[in-house]
Amino acid sequence: MAKKLLNKNSSSSLSVRSIGMGEIGRVSTTESHSPMASKSDQNSGEAENEDSPSFVVRNFQAITSNFLRWNDPTTTTAETKEAIDAEDDAIAVRTDSNSTLSEAEVVAAEEVVYDLTTDLAYHNSTEREGADLVHRALTPEEQSAMPDAYMPLRHYRAEKGDVDKAIGAIKHTLQWRKEFQVDKIVSALEDDAKSSNHKPNENEQDEDLAAILREENETGKIYVRGYDKDGRALMYMRPGRENSNNENNMMRHLVFQIEKAVACSGKSGYGKICLVIDFDGHSIANSPTMSASKRTLTILQRHFCERMYRVYICNPPFVFRSFYAIIKPFVDPVTKQKICWCVGQKGLDQIVEDVGGTEKAAVQLEQCTGGIGNVRDFDSVEYSRLPLTEAFDEKVNNY
Repeated sequence: MAKKLLNKNSSSSLSVRSIGMGEIGRVSTTESHSPMASKSDQNSGEAENEDSPSFVVRNFQAITSNFLRWNDPTTTTAETKEAIDAEDDAIAVRTDSNSTLSEAEVVAAEEVVYDLTTDLAYHNSTEREGADLVHRALTPEEQSAMPDAYMPLRHYRAEKGDVDKAIGAIKHTLQWRKEFQVDKIVSALEDDAKSSNHKPNENEQDEDLAAILREENETGKIYVRGYDKDGRALMYMRPGRENSNNENNMMRHLVFQIEKAVACSGKSGYGKICLVIDFDGHSIANSPTMSASKRTLTILQRHFCERMYRVYICNPPFVFRSFYAIIKPFVDPVTKQKICWCVGQKGLDQIVEDVGGTEKAAVQLEQCTGGIGNVRDFDSVEYSRLPLTEAFDEKVNNY
């Protein structure tokens, strides 16, 4: 049976090609523009100096706890092939209005291919029907605003099959993308390159998003470089290189880099990315604020749910490692497999294996992730000129 990809605005059942393994759960938090801490935490934070040891510990505890919860896997059951073959393949999906699929949608539904080894292919008919219901609940305007056809499926899985919650979540994210001007952020650098001769009028009110992104990226605090052996992009995050006090611009830069990583993974038919967090040079003086850290986690788990494949943690501070050691016995085994601590040879060997062995690691991994130090230093100016779908040094090393 042939696989079928949906166009962005298609309203029929999603027939998808795969990407990755495993699902990532979501954290129940407040909105992305609101602090995630409780009222008591906020009050204590007001009286606590950010340079104090207690603040450092509390900061890392909060971030680590939320980070691990964000990576908690969903409860979607991977059914066996025999069970799927035995399933009733009925395609008359009922909507809230009790209408059934159109004739064209029936044809599309019949071409669905179930694949348990991937996270952006339906695992069973229940997922297909659930994602259809989520998609149908959107207005035509919301459907056209979806960044890709797999968005309903991601939210359906992130909400563990709860259609009502998935509908609320996807609508919230689509509204956030509109208000935060995600599409403008994503195209800012390429649009700016195409109109390099344009001189802004004094009366123009629009912010220069391209200039903001370049400034935020000057220190190389977040960028996309390299791929794992399957083609998922690696996105480096370096908290120790924070160079901004403007939280909104920090979030714009974060969103641009996530979208770029997703676009790079998409070239290989994947939608998930690998995150490399390097704490080298991290200190209280140059680290993001607690508010920025929490907002970062909110954006990642709420608006980019089901996007994370694996996380590599490099040069973690002692407090970070100590806190994880305490909670490790309570961490889900699947979650543990998604987190790779690159602090010993075992951890470094893991990421080298994940990118395809020592030969590929030599031309794309930086030293913090097991590289041998022969890759070029990151160049922000060069990086800002690359197409959205091209990682740093991608053409130079042909990986």
